[in-house]
Amino acid sequence: MRLLLLPVFILLLSACSTARAPSAPNSLSFTPPREAAAVSLFSGDAAVLSDQDIDKILKYKYVPPHQTRIAVLALGQQFWMGYSDELARGGEEIRTAFTRQLQTSPVIVKAAYLPTLLIPEKRSVAYFREAATRYQADALVVYQSSCQTYQKYRMFSANAVKSFCSVEAAVLDVRTGIVPFTTTATQEFTTEEAPSDINTYEAMQKAEQRAIRQALLKVGEDVAGFFGR
Repeated sequence: MRLLLLPVFILLLSACSTARAPSAPNSLSFTPPREAAAVSLFSGDAAVLSDQDIDKILKYKYVPPHQTRIAVLALGQQFWMGYSDELARGGEEIRTAFTRQLQTSPVIVKAAYLPTLLIPEKRSVAYFREAATRYQADALVVYQSSCQTYQKYRMFSANAVKSFCSVEAAVLDVRTGIVPFTTTATQEFTTEEAPSDINTYEAMQKAEQRAIRQALLKVGEDVAGFFGR
């Protein structure tokens, strides 16, 4: 009787051990990650850029020419240019210092501001490219500055003036229309109202000029470094 029950007992043990064993993962239930969609999911986007154009632009790798000519465009009216002789000279010195900073890159053989007659009234990449093309520039550096300037009145000494200025710049490749590089620099400058200043407003404008100059030099260093890579 014991000999008959032994095989049955062994079968029961093997069945239990099989039930407790972890089941193998089902390969059919595994879903591989999806690749990014090659086309837009919004039909209205095609009115601006086609899916083929977007794919071509994203795959393009920008390589600057070995001898790059740079045109510079400052957006926004620099109203301090005509406020006083000193401010006008300071504004011209800022432009000269910026173009010299750009030409520290061995790749940049020329850097100059766009002539006033070529500056487009409408702000768009297409008009910027046209103006730079007429100037025979390979790339256009477009920048704009913004400042926050404060004054502190003092009873027994000259008033203090402090300016925080940011300069945002973008490099536009004239041939392709892409923007391969952008940079932003922020600087501050503190000074006191001088007896030669016409008023406190002129002292504030001088502080802005110097802060912008420092920020522009940092931007020029970044852009020159980009072209030098």
